[in-house]
Amino acid sequence: WKLVHPTTEEDSVRNARIERTKEMGVDAWVLNHYRGLGLGNDHYNAFFEVIEKAPADCRIAISYAQLCLSFDTLIAKLSEFFHVSLSNKQKEDLEKERVEKIESNSNWIGQKWAGSDTLPGRYKRELSEQTISEVSAYYEQTLRRMAKYDPDFAYTYLEGFS
Repeated sequence: WKLVHPTTEEDSVRNARIERTKEMGVDAWVLNHYRGLGLGNDHYNAFFEVIEKAPADCRIAISYAQLCLSFDTLIAKLSEFFHVSLSNKQKEDLEKERVEKIESNSNWIGQKWAGSDTLPGRYKRELSEQTISEVSAYYEQTLRRMAKYDPDFAYTYLEGFS
């Protein structure tokens, strides 16, 4: 956690912030924070501009949806992209990463962090339709662009758009 989310705040300060967030509720937190994080469409456009400079055969689009909903295809796609053949041992080691088996994986973040995702769409269970609609509208340009890169799972990005 600390590697990915470095902070200098004391545990008591962090715990108080977490409690305030819980009291606020997830919808209020999302609506109060998503725009202020500086991660709007312009932020993601910069990402797309960088990857689009690389030749098509030197880039690969992978997604959480692919990992969860089409694990074997994702592994095959990655192996082909990196020009590697997986050994039986590597294939065996990867088995514990399948969504169906993740909860028995002692290294899965969910063993330490309650409520961790195991499938795309968790937000639909935790956010109101109004919050989802507002955030989706704000990120529509980025979601449509992601759908282009992940066509087999475009529906996961485009849900709610006509």
